[in-house]
This record gives sequence, structure tokens and C-alpha cells, in this order.
Amino acid sequence: MLSIFLAIALAKAPTAPADTNFSALKVGPKQSISWISLRHFGAFDKGIFDTLRMDNPKVPNWNKLQPGSTLMLRRSLDRRPLPPQRQVELASRKAVVTTMTGSGEVRRKDGTLQPLASNLFLVAGDEIRTTKGSSAEIVIDNQSLLRLRENSRLRLLGIQDTVDAKGGKAGTRVALDAGNLWVKVRHWAGPLVGFEVKLPSIIAGVHGTTFETRVDSISGEMVMVREGEVSVTTVANPPQSLRVVKGFKAEILEDGTLKLTEVVWTIPDTWPDIFIDPAEVDDPGKLLDPNGAKPVGPQDKEVKRVERFD
Repeated sequence: MLSIFLAIALAKAPTAPADTNFSALKVGPKQSISWISLRHFGAFDKGIFDTLRMDNPKVPNWNKLQPGSTLMLRRSLDRRPLPPQRQVELASRKAVVTTMTGSGEVRRKDGTLQPLASNLFLVAGDEIRTTKGSSAEIVIDNQSLLRLRENSRLRLLGIQDTVDAKGGKAGTRVALDAGNLWVKVRHWAGPLVGFEVKLPSIIAGVHGTTFETRVDSISGEMVMVREGEVSVTTVANPPQSLRVVKGFKAEILEDGTLKLTEVVWTIPDTWPDIFIDPAEVDDPGKLLDPNGAKPVGPQDKEVKRVERFD
């Protein structure tokens, strides 16, 4: 009889409110946990990863999330509302591979080799290589987004390196030895953290913008700007410098001089932007929509002199 009364009492008891500290996210195709974390928290590091694993103990394989499965995301992990300076202070001085298509490898600073894979942490001194038909997305210190195309070779020279700081800003530097690299530096990070891409003959200095660089035996070396502004300087002595703005490209000629040309993007960049500012939506819960990605880099149409880039 007592058990019956207890059952009735429990049935009438008010249900506990849902834990509003969490949001449920349905995993989309080809999404990694580092990509999800950066998109919805603005950051990914060991501490965040450990918390995600604790909150989602039934995930069988964190390096291969199942599309359609549900993750619980602790909203207190979201760093995007923090002041930019605080986000820079909390950064781990590391890079992470958020998306990997095809195959590639990383040569560690100690000379060891390992396959390039999603969620892999990288440090200064590592060298990344992609093979034919492959591509990789890398986020450096939660601030700089890099997309490495096929047959490319990239070296991480420094991540917020205070030894090589310029103008009071710690230096994040990479070297593209071959291939094609798309770069986006978050606007708020530009004034706080210096970012450079070194090609064999030129250096591109960035202040919160979107651009591409290319190194190959046919087209040579070039820097093409989709958004913002890039400062391009030759490594020769004396150096030459050019200010390259949206819709233009800088390339180095055989005689070592820099040439500035207008360029049109014949293929819009529709790869989803990993970074979303909370101010872009009314309800933070909407940020947890895997289909909410927006295309980046609108196609330029109004140009006087055109050179196609496919």
C-alpha cells in the first residue's frame, strides 16, 4: 500500500525544469568536435574538450562523430561574449585541425610524422602537407582561420610569439612553401595579434581580413584579397611594398618587382564560416543550428580590368 501512495505522490510532483545551462545540438555531416566547439563557443582547447567529454559520456568516437546524433553543449563554455583582449589571453598558443578531406601528414618539430586528421592539435615548428585531392581547415589560437588546398605545404613559424612581436603585438606567422592557402583573420584579433604569411619571395601582413595566397611553378607567387586589406612586402633588399585591397591581387614578376592587378572571383567561396558572433542572432539557442552557416566572401562583380581566378 505504501508503494502505491509513493507512486501517486511522485506522479503528482512537479517535474524539474530543464537545465538551461545546456543546449542540444544535432551533429551535421562531416562536423568534427573542434569545428563545433569553435563555431558555438568561439574556442577549442584541452579544457573545453575535457568538459565536452564529461557532459557527453556516451559518444563512442570523438574523432568520428555520428551525423544526426545529439550533443549537449554547456553554455558557460562560450567565450565569444568575452572582451577580445580576454579571449587572446585565454588562447592556448596552439592550432587545431577542424576539417580534413582526403589525406595529408604533419611533420612535428621533432621530426616525427603522423597523419593529418580532424581535432589534431598543432604547435609552432610543425609542418603540414596535403596530397592531391585533399584539403584541410586549420584554426590558429581561436583567431585565424586557414584553409589549405591540395598539394600544399605549410609551416607554422610562430603562434602569438612575443619574441618576434611587432608594434607591441605578438606575432603569429606561417610560411606557405607550395600550394594554395585561404586565410581569414577575425576582425577583433587583427588589432591585437599580428599575422603574417611568408611566401618564398614576399610576405603578406594582415589586419583582420580575408585573402588567398598561392605558390606554384606556373602562376608563381601571388596574394589575392577578398575582404579588407593586406600589406605585401618583398623579402629582397631593398624591399618593395604594396597595399592590396579587396578585389586586387599582388604578384611578383620574374625581375623581382611587384605588380598590382584587379581580379574577379569566378567561384564564390561557399565554405561555411566557422566563426559566428553572438550579436548576429537574437536567441543564443539559435546558434546551435547546424544549418545556420552562411557563405563567406561574396563574389566580386564590378571590376574594370579582370583576371579570372578559378
